Amino acid sequence: MLGIPGAIRESIRRRPTMRRILANTAWLSWDQAFRMGFSLVAGLWVARYLGVELWGVLTYSLALVGVFVPFITLGLDGIMVRDLVVGNEAAGRLLGTGFFIKSIGAIVAGISSLLLVIALRPGVPVLVVMVGVLSLGMIFTTFDVIEYWFRSRVESRYSVIARNIGVAAAGIAKVVLIVVGATVVAFAAAIALEYVIVALALLMVYRQRGGKIRDWSVSRGTTWAYLREGWPLGLTSMALAILLQANEVVLGQMVGAEQVGLYSASRRLAEIWFFVPLAVATSVGPSLVAFRSESPETYRARMVQVFSALAAFAIPICLLATVFAEPVVVLVFGNEYREAASSLRVYIWVLPFFSWLVAQSTWDINEGLGKERLVRMSLGVVTLLALDIGLVPPFGAIGASISAAAAFCVVGFLGNLAFRKTWDVLLLQVRSLSPKVLRDTLG
Repeated sequence: MLGIPGAIRESIRRRPTMRRILANTAWLSWDQAFRMGFSLVAGLWVARYLGVELWGVLTYSLALVGVFVPFITLGLDGIMVRDLVVGNEAAGRLLGTGFFIKSIGAIVAGISSLLLVIALRPGVPVLVVMVGVLSLGMIFTTFDVIEYWFRSRVESRYSVIARNIGVAAAGIAKVVLIVVGATVVAFAAAIALEYVIVALALLMVYRQRGGKIRDWSVSRGTTWAYLREGWPLGLTSMALAILLQANEVVLGQMVGAEQVGLYSASRRLAEIWFFVPLAVATSVGPSLVAFRSESPETYRARMVQVFSALAAFAIPICLLATVFAEPVVVLVFGNEYREAASSLRVYIWVLPFFSWLVAQSTWDINEGLGKERLVRMSLGVVTLLALDIGLVPPFGAIGASISAAAAFCVVGFLGNLAFRKTWDVLLLQVRSLSPKVLRDTLG
C-alpha cells in the first residue's frame, strides 16, 4: 500500500472487510483494464487491417447480436449475487436455476438475432453467417453464473484470471488472422472463441475452488421468483443494450458502414474507461447491502462518496479527451479514422452519466426500484431514437454521439426526476459534486 497516507493505511489494516473490498476492486480494475486494453490493441490492429468499411460491417454484426444479449443475462447478475451473499448454503440451487434460465435466454437471443439480420439485410448472406457465429459463441456466456458465485464471496480474482485467459487467446487469434490475411467472418469466429475459452476457464477455477457442477439443481419456485423479480431488470438491460448498440445499427441502415466504423472507433476509445465504474460498483455492492441494514445514514453517505469519486474520475477524462481527441484517434486507429475525433469529443461525455447509472444500480436493487429503473431506461431509449431520426442523416457518427450523450444524461441523472422514490438519488448525485464532498472523498 505504498503511497497511501499512514492514517488511512492503518485504518485499512484494522478493517479486514475493507481490505477484501479494496483487493477485490483492484482485481476487477485489473480485469477491466486488461480486457479493454488488450481488446483495444487487438481491435485497432483489426480495424486498421479491415479498413473503415469492413470494420463497420463487423461492428454492425456485433451490435445486432448485442441488442439481444439481455435475453441471456435477464437482470440476474445483481439478484443472484445478492442471494448468494445471504444464502450461500443454497448455492447449488441458485447456480443451477440461473444457468437454466440463461440457457433458455441464449437460445431466444440467437434466434432473434438471426431473424433481425435477415429482416434488415436479406441480401447480405455474410452478415447472416457472422451473426450466426457470434450467436453460437454467446451461448457459452451462460457459465457466467460461476462469476456471480465468486463475486458473492468477494473472490473476483478467480473469474478475472478466467476472463483474461479468454481475452488473451482471442487477441492472439486475431493477430494470427491478420498475418494470414483472413476474411471478416474469421474475426467474428475469433470473438466467439473468446466466450468458449472463458467458459472453460471459469469451469476449471470453479472446480479448483471446491465447486461442483453436479451439485447444481433447478428449482421451479426459484425460477419463477427470478423471472418475476428479474423481468424489469432484464428489460432494463435490453434498454441499456439498445443505448449502447442501437446507434451502430441505425448508422448502418441510414448512412452506411463507413459511418458505423467511425462511430465504433470513437465509442471504443471512450468505453475504455467504463471499467472503473463497473469495477467499483461490483466491489462495493455487497458492502452497501450491509451498510443499508446497519444504518440508513451511513448507507446514504457511502452512496454520496461513490457518486463523488466517479464524478471526480470521469470529468477530467472528458475534458482531456475533448482537447486531444484528434491526435489520440490518429495515433490509435490511423489517419483513415481521423474523422472519428469529432465523434469522440461528444461521445466521451457519456462516461460520467454511465458511471452514475452503474453506481445507482445497487441502490435500485436494494430499494426494489426495478420498474422505475426500467422507465428511466425507456426514456433514454426514446431520447436516443428520437434524436437519431433528426441527427444521424445529416451528421452521421457525430449525430449519433450527440444522441448517445443526451440519452445517458437522461438515464443516469435527469430521469431520477420522474419518480418521487428516486428524488433522493438525484439529491445525492447533486450533493456529490459539492467541493466539500469532493475534497473529503479524494482526501
